[in-house]
Amino acid sequence: MSLLHPRKLYTGQVCVMTELRRTIDEIRFLLQDDAFVVTDQLTQCAADYAIQCHDVNVRLRKCEEFLHQGLRSEALHLAEMAPNLLDLLGQLDFPERSEWVDLLVGYSLPKPEPLLVDVAATLNEAYAIQEPMQRLLDQHRLYALARSPLTQRLKVLRSLAEIDFTAGHWEPDIRDMERARFREIESEARSAVSQGEVDQLKTLVAELNNGQWLETAPATLLRDVKQKGGNVARNQAREQLELLEEALHGAHSSMDLAQARQMRDAWKANAKTAQLSPQDELAVRAAPVLDWVEDEDRRDAAEKAFRRAVAELEQRLDDHSLTSTELQQFGHAVEKCGRGIPEPLKLRYRNRVASLDFGETRRNRLKIGGIVGAVLAVVGVICVAIYLGNEAEKSRKIMAAAGKLIEDAKLDDAGKLLAEHAARMTTDEGLALKNKLADAVRTEHDRAAEFAAALEKGQQVEDLGVGEKAIKQARDLARNADEKIAVGKLETAWTIRRDAEVAQSELRYRSIVESTTSRLGKLNSMLTAPGVESEARQIMELISSDLGSLRALESKVARELTSQAALLESRYESFHKVYGELQRKNALLQRMAQLSLFSPKAEPSESQVGEYRELLQQFVTAFPNDSLTPGFRGAGNVEAAQAALARRKLATDWNQFWPKDGADVELRIKACTSFLTDYPGSPDRAAVSHYLTFLKSVQWREKGDEDSDQPVKSRLRSLFSGKLIRDGHMLRGKDGKCYYLAEETDYSSRSFAFKFKYLSGFNGELKSTKDIEPLTLETLKTTSPPQKVIADQIYETVSDVELKAWDTYLQKLAMTLVSAKDVDDFLRYFLLLRTVQYASNGNSLLAAELKKSLSDLEDSQMDLSASWMDPNDSSAKSARQLADVLLKRMTDLEGAWKRATTAQEKLNSELFRLAWPVGWVSQTADRKWALQTSWTSERKHALMFVSAADENGIRSWLPLGTAQGGVAELDIPLSGAPPEGAIVFVSPLPISQKPVSAR
Repeated sequence: MSLLHPRKLYTGQVCVMTELRRTIDEIRFLLQDDAFVVTDQLTQCAADYAIQCHDVNVRLRKCEEFLHQGLRSEALHLAEMAPNLLDLLGQLDFPERSEWVDLLVGYSLPKPEPLLVDVAATLNEAYAIQEPMQRLLDQHRLYALARSPLTQRLKVLRSLAEIDFTAGHWEPDIRDMERARFREIESEARSAVSQGEVDQLKTLVAELNNGQWLETAPATLLRDVKQKGGNVARNQAREQLELLEEALHGAHSSMDLAQARQMRDAWKANAKTAQLSPQDELAVRAAPVLDWVEDEDRRDAAEKAFRRAVAELEQRLDDHSLTSTELQQFGHAVEKCGRGIPEPLKLRYRNRVASLDFGETRRNRLKIGGIVGAVLAVVGVICVAIYLGNEAEKSRKIMAAAGKLIEDAKLDDAGKLLAEHAARMTTDEGLALKNKLADAVRTEHDRAAEFAAALEKGQQVEDLGVGEKAIKQARDLARNADEKIAVGKLETAWTIRRDAEVAQSELRYRSIVESTTSRLGKLNSMLTAPGVESEARQIMELISSDLGSLRALESKVARELTSQAALLESRYESFHKVYGELQRKNALLQRMAQLSLFSPKAEPSESQVGEYRELLQQFVTAFPNDSLTPGFRGAGNVEAAQAALARRKLATDWNQFWPKDGADVELRIKACTSFLTDYPGSPDRAAVSHYLTFLKSVQWREKGDEDSDQPVKSRLRSLFSGKLIRDGHMLRGKDGKCYYLAEETDYSSRSFAFKFKYLSGFNGELKSTKDIEPLTLETLKTTSPPQKVIADQIYETVSDVELKAWDTYLQKLAMTLVSAKDVDDFLRYFLLLRTVQYASNGNSLLAAELKKSLSDLEDSQMDLSASWMDPNDSSAKSARQLADVLLKRMTDLEGAWKRATTAQEKLNSELFRLAWPVGWVSQTADRKWALQTSWTSERKHALMFVSAADENGIRSWLPLGTAQGGVAELDIPLSGAPPEGAIVFVSPLPISQKPVSAR
């Protein structure tokens, strides 16, 4: 039997497990053979099995080493390598293994190593740990690659450390990440504070307090986050309180109690968060309205309590199990409400109580009658006992009665009682009682004197406060009826006097309230009108004085009147705040008016634009609901101003439409490209883009294009050069045929027919003529071709043509070619075609006008490769005929150049039309438009503004009207009107009333 060596099993061969199973089966077969004999097969099986056991143990020991080092993943990876280690172990640890080992020992054959089954058990435990960890490890890798938030990554790391608690490498990772998280929390806290995110700060505090940290957080971190969170919460709560204060006053003004109660509840919640002190200005302003709500709540509560008490009394009147006392308790509950029992119910209640009292009286009399007899008998016995008792008991009672009289301030009665029983007052108790009476007499004398002084003072003083104090002192000292009557009379007098003074004070108080209310109303209307700051300031000073007078009268008027003063003061504070904002707004607008005015001659100032942008942002932030804010917020304001200044700088730098030379062309191309990049939405984008296209076409004249870097001037010069054009030598036959010879030749000596060679191709190809009689030729000496005159002129002048003169130069050349009838029609056509093409490529404005002419010339049937110089070429003859037809179409060449000149003048006008900001537009109270500017000019200027960006981000110039001499005539349609605050630009040149597209 041939077995595969076990070492090949470790290399990953797929058939190893099959061979191993065959080996095990062979061993089992041998164990079942009763006639067991040592054979080569047995020896081979034993050797193979021992080697396999050894190799498995080697892998198990390596796995155990990995596990001891904490390299669980590596250990499991080694175990799972083909063939699977645990599967191998399961095969090798077959049930009859012990019998096999005993057999080998019995026959002195090498026995296998004991299998490391305990290591396999450890591997199984590692699998049990690894499986739940795998998801966490995958998640950990994913979060690391995705740079997920540290909170997510920390959560996974902590879960891994909790599961894999025996590994020591997780803790350092967690500590490093926690330190990074502490720094991140500090940064997030700063960001949350800047954005006012209280919930985020609370979340951070909760995270710091969750108790899962291995690292100790910085000592100040938790404190700072809590403190910052508290500060933000308090600031937000105070902002809410400021809004609620206005809402409370609004609810009070409209007497909306339900709304006021909602505001009150919200106020209490925010006041607690903001830690608002009762002495805080905000709390003081809101106090009157809050007191009003509390009063209404108490009134509602009292009303509900009264109704409940009345309903309870009505129910109890029908309850016949109640006694009179119990029923009267329900009646007292109604009377405690301070409104008395309603009349219909009151009558029922009295009748019911009277009925119950009568019944109870009869029952009591019957009970008392039986008791009285017994009581009289007892009293008789007691009287006898008293009479027979100690005489000393009678003296004790007399002394007790006298002591009671002294305590009740009945000193005369006490003196009489002691005098009547003087004989009994000889004891120590009697003498003490006499001394007590003497002390009481002296005290009463002093009280009476003090009472008289207080009463006299109350009668004589003029000051209301002092008089009330004296009356209170006399009332406290009054004992007998006469004294109390005297105090009552004095109180009545003072009440009359106080009521008179209160009435007078309240009359004055109401007068001041009415005056202040009127002034507040006037101030309210003035704050919305322009140019009344000085008068408004005077009115505010008067209102402040009135409020001071009201505060001085608060102690002399009824409390309900003082709440009016508090409301007026609150309104005044609101107006004062509005006035302050109005002053700030006017200051901003005044400064913005200065900064939005740019001189057309001064150098554009980026700092002025930057400061204007900052002022716009200040205005938008400070006055988000102002009508000017949408216009100031628009991105087109400052961007358009910057773009206009940048374009003005371009025009100033260039000074004229045509560049000076090629270098100037390149500089202008760069400037246009930068402008279009920096200001992609500029309303001047179309003009600058159009000019950029024109400049690139002009640059082509000097540098060529992507097809050839040869300048067009060189191309034109080459076009009119060569042996066939400028350096040609021609013989013309009387039949009209023209022969171009390679060099100058003289056949005047010939008298007989002769042959000669002539040029028949563009590359110098030659053909020989048939015999030609001299008489058939116009001249026997070669002459220059007719196109040489034109070619010489081009050759000599083309290099010196300036940029500005190029178009005129090519125009004259084109018209010359059109009229050069003596030039070969095909050659004339070809030269004209190239000339018009060069003219079109060298001027984008002219290209549009030459488009039709070029279309007429570029005929698809024309063979431009025809050998026109060969008078006997048939294709050249056809091409020449077609060229004649095409040349006759060129009737509008000169008009194309004229129209291009007009287009150039228009582009020049658009390019050098200066526009600069001078102010902005706003609407008056009657919804009329006005230009806010200090700019004036004797010359008439066009007014315009920049439209909002379209879907492509492009803006356009839109007309607003005209201005001259400081007077603006605005013509703004209802549709397409600018937003308030939109910057206004002026231009000395007239502009179209139709919006100019910026594309």
